[in-house]
Amino acid sequence: MIDNERILRFLVRLHAVEPQVWRRIEVPAWYSMWDLHVAIQDAMGWLDCHLHAFSINGDRSVQYGIPDDDGMYESEMGIRMEPGWMHDAASLFLESGDTALYEYDFGDCWWHDVIFEGSAKAETGISYPRCTGGAEPCPPEDCGGIGGFGQLLAAYANPRGREARDLLEWASGDVTRYSPWQPGLFDIDEIIFDDPRHRWRVEFTEGEDEPSMKSDEEFLYPSLLNGRTAEDDLIDRLIDAISYKSDIYDREVVEEIILRRDVMAPHLVEILVDTLQYPEVVAKDPTFLGHFYALLLIGHLRVTHAHAAVIGLASLPLDLPYRIFDDILIMEYPVVLLQTCGGDLAFIRHLALNPAVDVWGRTAGVDAMVFAVVLGICSREEALAFLSSVLDRCDAAGDSLLPSHIVYRLACLHAEEFIDPVERAFAAGIIDETYIDRERFDGIVEQGRDSCLDALREEWDRLEAHDIHARLEGWTCSGEIGLPAQTHPLDATPASPTGPKPAKKKNHRRQQAKQSRKKNRKK
Repeated sequence: MIDNERILRFLVRLHAVEPQVWRRIEVPAWYSMWDLHVAIQDAMGWLDCHLHAFSINGDRSVQYGIPDDDGMYESEMGIRMEPGWMHDAASLFLESGDTALYEYDFGDCWWHDVIFEGSAKAETGISYPRCTGGAEPCPPEDCGGIGGFGQLLAAYANPRGREARDLLEWASGDVTRYSPWQPGLFDIDEIIFDDPRHRWRVEFTEGEDEPSMKSDEEFLYPSLLNGRTAEDDLIDRLIDAISYKSDIYDREVVEEIILRRDVMAPHLVEILVDTLQYPEVVAKDPTFLGHFYALLLIGHLRVTHAHAAVIGLASLPLDLPYRIFDDILIMEYPVVLLQTCGGDLAFIRHLALNPAVDVWGRTAGVDAMVFAVVLGICSREEALAFLSSVLDRCDAAGDSLLPSHIVYRLACLHAEEFIDPVERAFAAGIIDETYIDRERFDGIVEQGRDSCLDALREEWDRLEAHDIHARLEGWTCSGEIGLPAQTHPLDATPASPTGPKPAKKKNHRRQQAKQSRKKNRKK
């Protein structure tokens, strides 16, 4: 059986660098040596664009890393190189105090001590791997080993001179996983751990220098074989396929997930729960899109037991909901709230009322209450009374977006019998009249109740967009996250909580690392 109940603890220390660069990490007990390599790379901040090797307990005759296709390394060095993904870490680190010498980049020769500190029971609610301690950033990639790193430190100590300035300018680029690099700059909260299985596939299933090994379809981690079935491995492949950004939308993967609804639903919910537990990690990784897929698929599949997680994510503090979900929070969240609520609006009401929730989370709750009328979950009168009560609780000290949007939604529901709260809101000056002014409010209401409700039904049909593939492809495979602006109910609605969104910085780091790996594979 897969050991999901225990973890392995390691202390990782870089040789010959002062002040000491170190990390303490915890990884699942089923991790292979390849998985451990990926966790060390991510925790230290290396870009994983060179070869690596583990030597266990001082035995240099056998190493664990990436075998050379032509055997040149083994023949020249007299060392047998075993593929790390074929060996469990737990089978090599047996007792506390067991050590490995981990070498990264056979040219610059960065040596690390990897000290096994024992195993422990996994903590409930904690996602592994994780870094529990550390100090100092790792040296920049390709800085020239210990000697080159010393020159860089000297340049920081005395930045005068052309050579020093050139070094400092170079070090300000993407030379480590966590940029910018500078001495003493280490933030444990910035550490993001990649899925080692995804890293393996990116590394070995593309490119002209693919090593001879099983195809991606045949590939199974030996460390996961015990007690696993073909179904388990299919589930892993499906989750992997929706977890990271791709230029091509894989319709077959989504169809397979929908077909296996009952089996896949818990795994989709798990993605949202992990996002809820580690929101900053997800918000900082633009390549991870698993939470987008999970949210929309959970809604499409009407997974009602996911409703609490959906509400929890919208209720995260500050602007985290928007940073995690981008415009999906505006366009799709009201739909998913209703698709997962099972006809119970209690949590949605609380979301809209809660002053601790970010304005975009609250407006999602407001929209869900409005569309609940269209779906017959609540009456128009109930929704009007609720929105009016929320509007009466808004004041000038709060964000004008929420009361302005409520006024617009009251107009959409033809709020002629609830005009008093609207008049009070305009009189109090809490309405942004570039969003909706009194003339526009009156103009919508004057269209008549039937016309207003018909317009809401059309808006719901447009937002729900019964073709789940069109929705998912639009959000996950476009150059920028978002749908055409005209689909938003108000042309004047700002695109983000703080005005126009800055262009997202494209993450070239993984592409650069892959190209560098190809150049350095024979190094």
